[in-house]
Amino acid sequence: MENAEKKMLEWLETNVDYEYTILMRYENYKDKPSFEKRIKSLGLNIVNSVQKDDCITYDLNSHYPIEDQTLYLLCTTQSVLVVDKDGNEILKKSDVISVALDITSSANIVVTNDYCQMFDNKYIADIIRLIIDDKTYDVDAIARENDDQSMIIFVSNDEEIKMGIKQMVIAFASEPLVGEVEMTIEKSATRV
Repeated sequence: MENAEKKMLEWLETNVDYEYTILMRYENYKDKPSFEKRIKSLGLNIVNSVQKDDCITYDLNSHYPIEDQTLYLLCTTQSVLVVDKDGNEILKKSDVISVALDITSSANIVVTNDYCQMFDNKYIADIIRLIIDDKTYDVDAIARENDDQSMIIFVSNDEEIKMGIKQMVIAFASEPLVGEVEMTIEKSATRV
């Protein structure tokens, strides 16, 4: 299964691209680096960016389509907790080396090898909950080595839970936004 998934991802990377164009206005320009980390966490590449007046136009691409609703999540800042069944926090932003979303809307969370082993031993077969603001989502988790990286992967088949996973990825990938950001999607996912 893992080999088939890897081959599919390799095929996508060489054969499929989607383009997007977004126009951004930052109330506080210090939010720009954080926002760009958020873009990359969703599997989007910044192909070009042009600043004109107080706006920046980003040309983006990805190897799979990302819905407008998901793009708008980039502009939000949620409080995110990952807890066990007793409500104890079990994964903090400081535990995360990097995080990214994949084609299946799973969160690939890179952590240290020791942390991954501890997480695998204590929590993988147990209930893991994401608390995003006032919503709680139960997620499934897998721990594994991938390309010499220790990863915890949060997965779900439920569309609402996948949205919570996306919010967690964005929150763990960057700092909270300081000011208001305004996004206009000029071109939604367009296959090229």
